[in-house]
Amino acid sequence: MDRLLFPIGTTWKARRELDALFSNVERSAATSQRCLHLLREHPSLAKQRHQHWLHCPLSFLLESGADLPSVMEVYAMYPPALSQRVTLRQSCTIFPLHVACEQGRVAQDVIPFLVQQCPRATRQRNWHKESPLHLILRNPHRSASVAEVQALLDHSHDGAIQEETSMHRATPLSIAFQNEHTSEEVMNVLIQRLPTDFTKLELGGTSTIRNNGVISLSRPSHRHARMSLKRAHALCKILPRLKVFHCLVPDWDPDAFDTVLENLPSLFQLEELTMTMVHLDDDEDATPLMTAFRRLLEHTNNLRLLLLEFTVPYQKEKFELKSRVIRAFLEQLLDGLRQNDSLVELHLYYGGVKKAMNELSYFTKEFWPSLCRLLETNTTLKQATVSLGKQGDSKGIIGAEEQRARFLMNLNQYGRCRFRNASSVTGREVASMLDAVNQSSDLSIGNDKLDAIYGLLSQAPVVWSSIALR
Repeated sequence: MDRLLFPIGTTWKARRELDALFSNVERSAATSQRCLHLLREHPSLAKQRHQHWLHCPLSFLLESGADLPSVMEVYAMYPPALSQRVTLRQSCTIFPLHVACEQGRVAQDVIPFLVQQCPRATRQRNWHKESPLHLILRNPHRSASVAEVQALLDHSHDGAIQEETSMHRATPLSIAFQNEHTSEEVMNVLIQRLPTDFTKLELGGTSTIRNNGVISLSRPSHRHARMSLKRAHALCKILPRLKVFHCLVPDWDPDAFDTVLENLPSLFQLEELTMTMVHLDDDEDATPLMTAFRRLLEHTNNLRLLLLEFTVPYQKEKFELKSRVIRAFLEQLLDGLRQNDSLVELHLYYGGVKKAMNELSYFTKEFWPSLCRLLETNTTLKQATVSLGKQGDSKGIIGAEEQRARFLMNLNQYGRCRFRNASSVTGREVASMLDAVNQSSDLSIGNDKLDAIYGLLSQAPVVWSSIALR
């Protein structure tokens, strides 16, 4: 009967038909069965590469959603098929395991079998520096199973769960958090297998601060972090271990975001915190934020960098409400800073409020003077950036109060705290710190350097005058 449905000619005809199957974008049970039938009639074709640049017969079956009996049948025809490399662009190679993990349609017992037969494939990365663990957790069709994840982790090297891809620096853990299909059981396995040195988590993108203070945000093009309340509870299990936490939060469930905010003040090891695209619209949105960040600044002694990017859509009819919300939040943030002696960098970016802030002139009338008063006693904050409107549109610090703030932060950068400790600073230290100011490329204008030197010396006149008398 099969021969009537699938008439077979010579081997070269069968190979030509396989090439046609591989070139066709359609993947279905019918094409998979046709491929298997051709291989049964001509087993020698199982070991040959074909015209299409990607496919050998096994990879085609894996793309089509093969079950374990089909994979084992090809394996019986040609055992090296499971370790047969496929060459991609610019000499990048992958294994059938990568195809199975990336397509995500195979039966759940296929991947453990592939790992068992070719364990070295778990350590091979593709063009985007993705391992099979990255690929299976990004599965767009279903959640990876516990057995699949454990098999990959068991045969991967230590630290595989923290490996970053070349695109958006995604790790297997961050991918699992962002994939809405990831099951709770798989999340628990990943959390249990985290190495002892795990301290960094980025969800939904990365952010960097350039030398000129401009915020550079990198966001994934396909989706943002989709955080449910259940997923937030899993995240809270690892938050106390973090030193660096970056997250992009536009699609988070509101209850999930509030749950994470409630846990922020307990992150005593946290050194860097970045939250981007945080919605700030009314008092209900702002109250948890105010409380969380004020308490974080008051209770965390290691926090060195805080970057917050808010989205506040401007609506004229709600102008007074939103203005009050923004003002209240900034006041709470300054209150927290007054109790903090560790923060070095503070970066605030407000998207959609440029028009509102121009009308209020809040930064020039109230915020920067308040920050200047804080900096009279704060000796740790060395950089503060406020960006309004378009991303990266940072105008720097201008005007009298802004200039004063920059001056005080420069003093902090070059050792104002040490100058204030007159009982322990030595003449050699004074000379070294003043020389650092003189040699600094950041203070390119002569007056800036003179101002910084004078400002440092004015912090401890007894010290430098006694040194001069010697």
